[in-house]
Amino acid sequence: MGNQQMLVIGGLLILSYLMLTFYNVRNDQTSFSLFTENVITGTSVGQSLIDEIQTKSFDEKTISSAVTSADSLTSVNSIGPDAGETNKSKFDDVDDYNGLKYSVSTNRIGTFSLSSQVYYVQNLNPNTKINQRSFAKRVDVSVTNPLFEDTLKFSTVISY
Repeated sequence: MGNQQMLVIGGLLILSYLMLTFYNVRNDQTSFSLFTENVITGTSVGQSLIDEIQTKSFDEKTISSAVTSADSLTSVNSIGPDAGETNKSKFDDVDDYNGLKYSVSTNRIGTFSLSSQVYYVQNLNPNTKINQRSFAKRVDVSVTNPLFEDTLKFSTVISY
């Protein structure tokens, strides 16, 4: 009877170990699935903002007429929303999105916070920010969520 009890106890220990392993693997898969869903949703909201910005005119000065000189564009110090443009539904050109901050709520993942920066860059080197007007503007969008370990960042260059 002692041997049978030892076998039963051994079997229960093996079963317990297998169950713990199964639940650990399942928990890891669930965590990975939530992380993946979070990144996909965050990417979607960030890319949606980039797409929206790309539909706007390059500059306030290019909305109704063509511009042939970069000196005719919005000055570096005036990049941002114009008077009366109090929210993004009223923005009509790319640089209006400079300094924008807002949130998007989702049912499953929670709230995503977005922010954007717009600045002039060198025409032939779009990674170099410049303090003068040019026919190229870079848009940087950042997306955060309490479930993210880091910030998602998206960039695009819009040229005229």
